Amino acid sequence: MTARDLDLLEALERYFPLKVGSENFTGLGDDWFDWDSVLNVSKPFVKECTFRGLSCSMKNFTPVYTDMGICYTFNSGYSGHRLTSDSSGRLFGLQLTLDVDQRNYFRGFAGYGAGFKVRVHARDPPMMSNMGFSVGAGMHTLVGLKMINVSNLDVTQWGSCRKDITLKFHPEYSQSACRRECLYDFMIEKCQCVKFLKFGKIRQSTGRFCNPKELFYCYGPNYDVFIQKKGQCKHVCPVACESIKYEVSLSQVPFADYYAEEMINDSGYRDVIDFKKNTARLDIFFMEISYERREQYQAYNAFTLGCDIGGALGLILGASVLTLFEVGDFIILMVLKGKGKKLC
Repeated sequence: MTARDLDLLEALERYFPLKVGSENFTGLGDDWFDWDSVLNVSKPFVKECTFRGLSCSMKNFTPVYTDMGICYTFNSGYSGHRLTSDSSGRLFGLQLTLDVDQRNYFRGFAGYGAGFKVRVHARDPPMMSNMGFSVGAGMHTLVGLKMINVSNLDVTQWGSCRKDITLKFHPEYSQSACRRECLYDFMIEKCQCVKFLKFGKIRQSTGRFCNPKELFYCYGPNYDVFIQKKGQCKHVCPVACESIKYEVSLSQVPFADYYAEEMINDSGYRDVIDFKKNTARLDIFFMEISYERREQYQAYNAFTLGCDIGGALGLILGASVLTLFEVGDFIILMVLKGKGKKLC
């Protein structure tokens, strides 16, 4: 048993009355274990929020189920209204002061840092476990964005994307959404439950969350099998024909002591150390109001191939006919020359 497994066992034994190794583990059933209550944030973690200089709050964040649990999406557009920015620079982006609240959380199984996992993405649901960046406690993180519009060729044009793919739980196709559903189907088949992968804000799925026993004994081992056998589900989840990506430029700097001293008077923290341990600052903005388009096209199409074949055939046939005439002319000249010598 690995150190990670031991950490999980210790956490389960600490927070639940029955031991994982006990024969009487039935008390920790799914009929009463409510993951929604466990995963939802009990108090707002956004202490200050501005977008384009205007005040915002937790009301602008939408809870979304991901492979790492419940995450909160700013400007999700689920309500039909989406915020936009028409200028570059920090003052015209999103500025957040976040409450890390370390005292009310224990170490996660996937990392050792204190802070937040952040990903800038388009409308497609993100896979948070293998993408994104970290915003650490006591740090001011600045994130510059560059928008990239990607267009890929369809398989009918010798490309790799397919326009005919539809998903069960998502109205629009994206590679990350397809991978989520691929993992979802695999775990439903193996464990009859899933780990946080629910699609409530998009379309309601039928799967239930695994309880702690199922997470440890079924989901964990089968997730390793899934990675080994299916990888990123590339055989069933090709790239999207049209997608939007964001290139991120990161920089971080620790809080200055004088800033922390000014803030503790109004924030309720005990001292500078307590403030730095439980506060993070995040600024996200566009570096320039323009986007880059990357378009895939056929470098060698059927028309070009036909032209090349026609040119090659013309050259070969032309050379062949010319050669035949030259050879015939040479033979005639040699014959006539030979007859001339005999006459002499």
